Amino acid sequence: MVKITEVRVRPLVLPLRQPYHWSYGIRETFAVNLIEIHTDQGAVGVGECTVAPDQTGTAAILRRLAGHLVGHSPHDAAPLIARMFHQEYLGHGANYMRASNQMFSGIDMALWDLQGKLAGLPVHRLLGGAHRKAVGYFYFLQGETAEELARDAARGHAAGERVFYLKVGRGREIDLEITAAVRREIGNARLRLDANEGWSVVDAINMCKKLEKYDIEFIEQPTVSWSIAAMAQVRASVG
Repeated sequence: MVKITEVRVRPLVLPLRQPYHWSYGIRETFAVNLIEIHTDQGAVGVGECTVAPDQTGTAAILRRLAGHLVGHSPHDAAPLIARMFHQEYLGHGANYMRASNQMFSGIDMALWDLQGKLAGLPVHRLLGGAHRKAVGYFYFLQGETAEELARDAARGHAAGERVFYLKVGRGREIDLEITAAVRREIGNARLRLDANEGWSVVDAINMCKKLEKYDIEFIEQPTVSWSIAAMAQVRASVG
């Protein structure tokens, strides 16, 4: 039976082609922790996860969690992850938080990737088969000013893109300005916004009403994601 021999965690910092503007400022790099699960048969499963709140700290936690995998079969993924959770979290009086879920997702990804490679099958076959032949994606708009975002939207539309994704939550006036500029360039194409939890309930309600005329398909994370009550209040207020 195949056994896991080693788990490597590789912190990576990737430079972005252009600055990334969102509700928490400007980013010029994107950090991830790459997870490689090695086996005695030579197969390697790969996953990745975000680094919040600190890349060095999350890499150390991943290495601690990885100790529960070594010597075991990757086909026992579910009980192995359950053991990590019980011994490293519940056993210390803690529970899941969002950052923990993100770290566990990287390990889970790597285990699924490894099982697929060992079986010689794509992971969707292990999960019961594909439900669709293709997965649609959106054009992720990049730029700081309304003019830059409008130019990027025009390029995407000219290339045949018909679903666009725009970061908002940067401030009321700039949000309205960039949304209007993008809508002018993309015609009746689908437009999605993401505030990254940057609005209060009151701000979210006001902004949803002001943005309605731009025919927004949906707004992702208008308020803090952990408060279902806040999201329900926004939904009830804007229809």
